[in-house]
Amino acid sequence: KGSFSDLEKLRQRARKENEGFTLRMPRNRNAECSLLPDTALPCMVVKPSRMTGPDKAILYLYGGVTNHWNTQRNMAVRYAVDAGVNVWYPVYPSISEACVTDGLAYLAEIYRRMLAQYGAAVK
Repeated sequence: KGSFSDLEKLRQRARKENEGFTLRMPRNRNAECSLLPDTALPCMVVKPSRMTGPDKAILYLYGGVTNHWNTQRNMAVRYAVDAGVNVWYPVYPSISEACVTDGLAYLAEIYRRMLAQYGAAVK
């Protein structure tokens, strides 16, 4: 168990699942979805039709072995609608395709942009 061959099989499976992926913007009458401009990788911003809370946002992160972006994208929309706040959904690369540090640098960029827009809440 846990041999290199098992790890290589997992990478091959992840690559196969990721082939031909295209990010589709969700359609939901209760939310507006757009891509954040000027980012290294796509970042979808979901704005609920009815903002029930203050002008705040959730940074939605998900696992990265395989890219189930479209499934996760629907969860991001649901969180925005249910919580009544914006949700930022960065589409970082799969760990089968990129180094973890590349993904972290991208997420840090997105987080800095969120702080610039929303500020930081300190309790």
